[in-house]
Amino acid sequence: MKSLPLLLVFALLPCTAASAPQAPAPQVQAAYTTPAELDDVMTVYDGLNRIISNMYGDEPQEEYIRKHTQKIRPAIARLRTLPPEQLQQVCLLADAILWQRDWIEVTYCTEINPNIEFEWIDYGFELLYSYTDSIRKRLHSKSTPEAEKAAWHELLQEFGGEAALELPGKLLQQRWAKDYKTALGFFKEVCTAAAEKNEAACLAKLREQAGVLEYFRQGGEMELLRVNGLVEGFREALSTLQEASPFPHPVLPEHHRTAARMSALEPFFTALPELRNLLLEK
Repeated sequence: MKSLPLLLVFALLPCTAASAPQAPAPQVQAAYTTPAELDDVMTVYDGLNRIISNMYGDEPQEEYIRKHTQKIRPAIARLRTLPPEQLQQVCLLADAILWQRDWIEVTYCTEINPNIEFEWIDYGFELLYSYTDSIRKRLHSKSTPEAEKAAWHELLQEFGGEAALELPGKLLQQRWAKDYKTALGFFKEVCTAAAEKNEAACLAKLREQAGVLEYFRQGGEMELLRVNGLVEGFREALSTLQEASPFPHPVLPEHHRTAARMSALEPFFTALPELRNLLLEK
């Protein structure tokens, strides 16, 4: 399970503090697609995770903060071109993927093997609470070196200043908490269909799941991106279960990849590309 803190959201949403005026946003380029926006959000999450994970480490804080601040600046600059509502939606999408992906992995693993022990970890906005408190302490503690404080301020300035730390609690109230159980059931049923030895049974089950896929399609692009992002949680679960997995490795063995099966699966792969890796890779 990957621990990627949702620190970007407070950073990129408009700050209401008078001390942090916002420059007019340039026009968004047409080529900047929603998947690219999501990739940039996750890139910034990863960079911030590295910064915060080192908060109480041995490496000099100010150097580490500045190094990773520099790495994430291009993604931040692109995300700043988005209208505020669009930016908020893609951040909420990222939050949903982070915590729902973990929920799917833990839930499915313990469903198959109740003896597996997991430590539930806060993801997304919940995790951000603890991190913002830690950042405040570092910023205002007399024991924090001035060079480190300056590096923190430099990082936060990318996001509108320290006042942005107030946003996580507000954003948590808007968290997406819909259909993650539906997604888990869908992954299980698609894998069950693909693993069927009898081709007629396989095709019949895929036709049933086509209705669930259409339900996800009705939610639009962001809904498909969310479900596609959750596939990794199910893959991680199968990897954790190893031989206890109820499915073969790969889920759809090569000798069962007939033209009919692959044709029936193509709409699933087109809408949710990560399903191809789930079903076909070892």
